[in-house]
Amino acid sequence: MLAMREFAFAAVPYRIKSYDEIVANPKDTIRFDHAEHERILNLVKTYGQDAKLLLDSSNQPLLVTGAEKLLITLFAKLSNHIPGAGIWMNTLRPEWNDANNALVGNGASVVTVCYMHRFMQVLKQLFTEAGDATYAIHEEVLRFILEIMAAAMPLSDTNKTKSATLEQMMRIYIDGVGRAGEHYRNAAYEGFCGKQVELDASRICEFLDAMLAMTGWTIEANQREDGLYDAYNLVKFTDKSLEVTSLYEMLEGQVAVLSARYLSGEQAADLLDAMRQSALYREDQQSYMLYPNRRRPAFLEMNNLPDEAKDLPVVQKYLGTILKQDCDGGIHFDAKYRNANELPDELKDLYEQVFHHHAFTGRSGTFYKYEGLGSIYWHMVSKLLLAVGENIRSVSQSWLTPNPVRDRLIAHYRAIKEGLGLHKSPEQYGSFPFDAYSHTPAMSGVQQPGMTGQVKEDILSRWFELGIEVHDGAIRINPLMLRKSDFCDGQLAFTYCGTRFVYHLADENKCLDIPADTAAHIFARDNQVKQLDINIAL
Repeated sequence: MLAMREFAFAAVPYRIKSYDEIVANPKDTIRFDHAEHERILNLVKTYGQDAKLLLDSSNQPLLVTGAEKLLITLFAKLSNHIPGAGIWMNTLRPEWNDANNALVGNGASVVTVCYMHRFMQVLKQLFTEAGDATYAIHEEVLRFILEIMAAAMPLSDTNKTKSATLEQMMRIYIDGVGRAGEHYRNAAYEGFCGKQVELDASRICEFLDAMLAMTGWTIEANQREDGLYDAYNLVKFTDKSLEVTSLYEMLEGQVAVLSARYLSGEQAADLLDAMRQSALYREDQQSYMLYPNRRRPAFLEMNNLPDEAKDLPVVQKYLGTILKQDCDGGIHFDAKYRNANELPDELKDLYEQVFHHHAFTGRSGTFYKYEGLGSIYWHMVSKLLLAVGENIRSVSQSWLTPNPVRDRLIAHYRAIKEGLGLHKSPEQYGSFPFDAYSHTPAMSGVQQPGMTGQVKEDILSRWFELGIEVHDGAIRINPLMLRKSDFCDGQLAFTYCGTRFVYHLADENKCLDIPADTAAHIFARDNQVKQLDINIAL
């Protein structure tokens, strides 16, 4: 489907501002195009719901190849990649964890870089397998590729890198890719030129290799001294450079790195060792918090100017108006001021020194429940379990071959799974252990009943535990995780695609490989295969 022109775009009447406007105010980056909105609604009367798609000059849906669609999905993030820092979150949207929603504008996500790295590896495999195929793409897409590659060139030139600081080089790169994104967006908003070019799969692979090197460098740059990885950074643009500062450790950063298909098996095991010793681990629940628990300042500890600032001329100038003095001599900003933008420029640095708004993450740094401080979020724990399972599979092609690194990873996998609710008593869990709950705060049992996305990861992990793998249309049984204790009276039965599988403990292995022609009937659910009996020697 990479070469098939059957993919459309939604015509969303929001307009991302220019790159320079985004740099000037990264918290105000989008406007709503009311005229475009009305134009679309009027077209709906004639063309129906197709009018809500991006249309060509004949008012027909603009269709592109699968290759172009996948590349544009990637470019939307690459155009905001700050090497070493992460994906700049400048389009007014939080990510998976909306408890970090205040990072919008100031934040750069290492988490997204990790999933981009994984995504590009999948694309690389697709386009490598395509051989000498070519794909029709719009000229604007080719320009996008060339501009991103041009921005990356100075970072690969060691002589140029030595003549500038790392922060300056990062700024040059984000300027280049940021304007590349702006050029493409403007073309999309105004209507593509309509001209298409043929792009070789090999050239796409060259581009992906260059970008994989960039994302890999960002992942490495965010390893902390304690062995964990930063999940998000804070960025602040200056005239010709930028400042990058790190935030506290977060579980989602570790899960993303483990999912990125970047670490070796030994590196993954080392990271899991570090996690177990970190402030993310909660001994009472044998599991991991989203972020470490810590004490928030009490009310009277907030909004206090430091003693050394009280005699500054600027403080004396605004004392009694913007600044107020209490009966004990303490000086505070008037509570009516909500952020530094409401203050004179000469007070802004002092305001930031007192309130640290630039580093404000949202409820993740202020609440004690609802994915807040000290809270275990069970969906993320299941994502961790799945990521560890993927690393186990990547280091061991066969369960029959001894592998010390695999054994280290399996030990962590089982420890993480033991922390999930179904293995706990009602007293420890805080409810009936098989009921699904969102999170467990530090001060109580589980909270917010209801099924989250956790169920997806748990199902995928279970297929891994049972050893189900699909390769080139064939099914292979590779039970890396099974133990004799998993069997009842020597058997373990389940259904897969509606077909009954029965594992039997035996002295020798039998029927571990199911050929593609048999597997095709299983996938089709045509009831041609009633049951598969598989002998497993453990």
